[in-house]
Amino acid sequence: KRARTAWSALGSPRRLPVTGELSIIAFGAPPSLVVEFARFADDGAADQHNHGLRAEAARAFRDAIASAPFAWRASAGGFEAASRTGGGAVLRFLATHEGVEDVECALDASGLQALRNAVGGALGGAVAPDEPGRNEPCPCGSGAKYKKCCGR
Repeated sequence: KRARTAWSALGSPRRLPVTGELSIIAFGAPPSLVVEFARFADDGAADQHNHGLRAEAARAFRDAIASAPFAWRASAGGFEAASRTGGGAVLRFLATHEGVEDVECALDASGLQALRNAVGGALGGAVAPDEPGRNEPCPCGSGAKYKKCCGR
């Protein structure tokens, strides 16, 4: 009964899966987020890392990851995200005490887009994929520069 009461006090949290190991949990109004990374070690032990983001930090995180390149660190510390070449990203859960290593979650381009969609969906709107630069080839495949094709 206490667990149900605590759960409902969070404002009916929603879990939005990003990958098999990474999820975004949204709760409250305005929405706050928990970035949850859970994996199993070779010996079967569960290894779980969470970082909570209040509403304003959650919006800053959403805005930071909207387009590459980006490097973002939670103001309270403990969590950071950075883009990688090739369209991917890495999320890093920083060690909170000595003797424990930082934990990283690497995302490929589709994983990064899934993260953007989950965070955007949790905060009330999906994040659009990166728009190409003006002088880059148009993604429609025409062979023209983006500014002379779909970028008009």
